[in-house]
Parts: sequence; structure tokens; C-alpha cells
Amino acid sequence: MLRHRCFTLIEVLVAAFAMAILIAALVIPVQGALRERERANDADADAFRVHRVLDRVRDDLDGLLIPGGDLTGQFVGTKNDTQDGRRDTFTFATSAAGFRAGLDSTGGCVRVEYELTESDTGTGYDWMRTETLNPLSEDEDASVESVMLAGVRTLELAFYDGTSWQESWDSSTDDGLPQAVKLTFTLEPDDTGEDIDTEDLPTYRLLIPVLIESADEESGAAGGQGE
Repeated sequence: MLRHRCFTLIEVLVAAFAMAILIAALVIPVQGALRERERANDADADAFRVHRVLDRVRDDLDGLLIPGGDLTGQFVGTKNDTQDGRRDTFTFATSAAGFRAGLDSTGGCVRVEYELTESDTGTGYDWMRTETLNPLSEDEDASVESVMLAGVRTLELAFYDGTSWQESWDSSTDDGLPQAVKLTFTLEPDDTGEDIDTEDLPTYRLLIPVLIESADEESGAAGGQGE
């Protein structure tokens, strides 16, 4: 009569232990690959957000209008030092199309303000863009605020006067517009729980030359074309 041999308890435990090791060896690389994929996706999302903001700022500054009028107001960049770094503010007039329609009522003039405000939903500050389509209007609806970029720690401005970079600018006292504007901003790091110095944060810079064509040059060019 044949007798069936059963596995002993020790053999079952050894087999279970070997299987656990095999599963762990397979799971750990997969988890690592998933984490790397998440980091790559987060990096791509951050790059997209940053480039979108850079394009918005570039459009605003490419359309700068000569300051000093009732509609355009003054071109003002103010340095604001804080314990965690600079959070400058910037006010100017531009002909760039805003987030809303209806620019014809003011001849394409939009008053824009950049500033950092404390975020209600996450870490760091929100880079706010406030645009006013009709600067002469007292209607509160004439101005609209929008968050250009969240999770910002610092925003620094610099203005080139032809010989050196200045940390602030006021067109009413600094002889009109600067020759170039430079914006430098840093983003808050990922939520790692570590306190990281501002110098070690991701830093982005944008340099925009200020090219303004005077009304006399425009009329002269138009007259030349008619001849």
C-alpha cells in the first residue's frame, strides 16, 4: 500500500520564507520605478507651470507702454526685504492682451501689478497678477486678480539704467523706463520636511530688454510707407 508523504511544518515555513524574499525582490524595484515616474511627472508639471508664467511675463513686458499718463500711470518696481528673502512688487502699463476681452475701451491699455501673497491652500506664496482694463474706472470689477504661480518663495526685480542694475525703479523720478528688466524667483521645495536655504532652491530668471517706439517714430514710419 502506497503512503503519501506530507510536508513538515519546517518545510512549509522555509518555502513561505523563500517566496516572501522572491516577492520582495520583485516589488522593491517596481516601487522604485513608480517613484521615479512620479518625480518625473512632477518635474514636467513644474516646468510647464514655470514656462507658462515666463511666457505671460514676457508678453506683459514686451507690450510696455510709456508711463506718466492718466491711463498708464507710473512704472514702479519696489524692493521688499523679508526674513526669507525678497518679495518685490511691480506695477506697470502694457498693451498685452489680458485675461479678459474689452481692451478697445481704453485703447489697449492694461494696468498690471505683480505681487506675492500668502497662500491659503499650500506652502509658500502665490504670485498674483492683477490687471485693470480701465485704470480710470472706480468700479471694483474693473480689476481682476489671478494666481500665475503657486508655491513661490521669493521674487526679485532688477532694472538696468544703462550702466548698472538697480533694485528698484520709479519712472516719475528715474527718468522714464529702464533699458531692461530682470526677474528672479525661487520655488518652494517638495514637501520633504527639511528646512532648505533659499540659495539651494530651484531658481528661475527672465531678462527682458525694454524696447519702446516713440509716437514720432511711428508716424514717421507710416509717412515713409505712404511715399
